Amino acid sequence: MMINRLKSFTDADSYGKTNTASLTHSYDERHAEDTPTGLIHFMKRHALLVKCVSLILAAVFFEQTIGWSQEGRPVWSQAQPFDEVYSPHMRIGGIEVPYDLGEAHDFGAGEAEETIIHIQDAHASLSAQHSIASLLDTLVASYDIRTIALEGGAGFIDTSLLRTFPDKDVRDGAAEHLMKEGLMSAGEFYAITRDEAEVTLYGVEDYELYQKNLESFRNVAIRRTEYVDSIDALLEQLKEIGERVYSPELNSLNIDAALHRRGKLGFQDYWVKVDELAESRGVSPEKGGDLEKLVEAVRIEKDIDFAAANFERRSLIDEVTPMMDRAGLEQLVSRSVSFKQNKISQSDFHLYLISLAEEHKVDAEGYANLIKFTRYITIYESIDLIRLFSEMEKFEDRIRETLYRNDDERRVNDIARLAGLLRNLYSMELTNGEGMYLRSRQADMDAPQWSSVIREVAGRYNVPISGGYDLGFITGGFEDAMRFYEDAEARDNAMIENTIRRMRADGTRVAALITGGYHTEGLKDLMKHNKLSYLIIMPKYESDEERPYISVLTNRKGEYQQLMDAGRYQLAVQLFFQRGVSEMA
Repeated sequence: MMINRLKSFTDADSYGKTNTASLTHSYDERHAEDTPTGLIHFMKRHALLVKCVSLILAAVFFEQTIGWSQEGRPVWSQAQPFDEVYSPHMRIGGIEVPYDLGEAHDFGAGEAEETIIHIQDAHASLSAQHSIASLLDTLVASYDIRTIALEGGAGFIDTSLLRTFPDKDVRDGAAEHLMKEGLMSAGEFYAITRDEAEVTLYGVEDYELYQKNLESFRNVAIRRTEYVDSIDALLEQLKEIGERVYSPELNSLNIDAALHRRGKLGFQDYWVKVDELAESRGVSPEKGGDLEKLVEAVRIEKDIDFAAANFERRSLIDEVTPMMDRAGLEQLVSRSVSFKQNKISQSDFHLYLISLAEEHKVDAEGYANLIKFTRYITIYESIDLIRLFSEMEKFEDRIRETLYRNDDERRVNDIARLAGLLRNLYSMELTNGEGMYLRSRQADMDAPQWSSVIREVAGRYNVPISGGYDLGFITGGFEDAMRFYEDAEARDNAMIENTIRRMRADGTRVAALITGGYHTEGLKDLMKHNKLSYLIIMPKYESDEERPYISVLTNRKGEYQQLMDAGRYQLAVQLFFQRGVSEMA
């Protein structure tokens, strides 16, 4: 319900149908006796402008429906759910992320002169590479960025071999092909295809550390399919045991959680079930977290009357337009067009309308639905999805603690959880938090102990041992797989130090740093330690054709195609122009 509504909210063209003729009025003689003299003069002088505003706004809000009802006497401040003015665009030194290109994930203001804009890369996604290139378009043009630091190489990256090729169509086509094949990064692609961009690319790796990480990646990737297949067989065995051992509530929670993790159960449907179970067990989200925000958004959404809020928004625009001067009207048109083009978020636009109402002292009576919608969408857009999923896992664990009836349930469920995390580990999909948890539980990943629990509990509940998995193999690869993540973390310090060194050598104060998302937490801690200002951006991109990422990193083809399924890998392919001219032939 809520997610479906939100999907329609974010699609500017599916906002619902309205009578656009009433969006704004041409103020004629019928309004003269109720209009102050100054406004009559203004409306006459700028009649053409007002008519243009009417037409543009009518086009912008064509087919848009939102809203809900609200009890009590409304005031404009109810639209702002936070003590401080909220914006989904985190800004550092005036830097703002275009809403249609990326999402600001975190930021910090330090004492040092340098600011690093860290762009998270989804290495396997071709669409993500184009999104990063578009982000660089904005950042370079708007904030005079001249230094782009890249994962996967060391030292100056010279792209002149392609950049200076006289036929732009051929040049762009070659760059597109190389990027599609996983041989070229978004940074290199940008430098080659943008003639007007005067940027310098630098690889900021410690090359020995990168090669060590690459080798640990290959060691895991080669046997990844064997690990995952064996773990899947183990999880199936644990599922069969759980169906006999668990209570119906615990079994249902675990099945739904597994389906949700694998993308086979939508978040909306999953949350409805979890919320009902939590309420019955007296478990509530932690105060002040993203899950609590989600709960509040769900509560508000239940009262939505979309047609009413849409009407109120049009009425507010009608009411405030004659109170505005020429500059204000131009800004209103600009914001409206930007909203239609998905350049600004729904919360930004609706908070802007609320601020106009407050500025011009419009009575909030009659706008209860619009106020409530603004509060709702502002809460929703403030939710950090990464933190939300982490909170969800902890929330599920708290529910399970109320559901366990005996030690058998607890032991079987614990093995299933560790096995699921090992699956992520071998798939190279592990998050920082999951990695820390696995390290803390390393002593519990004991094959003989797991075997004893499985046989004992299965025998007690008459569950046949299905086999098809090797517990020694599953747990035995832990250290090698963790080494890949440890090697990745070891590279973080070198990448920050080399970026700062290059910025100071070039005399630049702002630089873009592009790395895989796994590095984000480590890089953020290092940027804080170095007292740098930073902005972390997650590019927006579509699910699309994946690049042949694994075959490039492992120097193999075909047999590694299955490794593409997850799409979340933590190691960048070596930069194309780092390899030298001899390797490009």
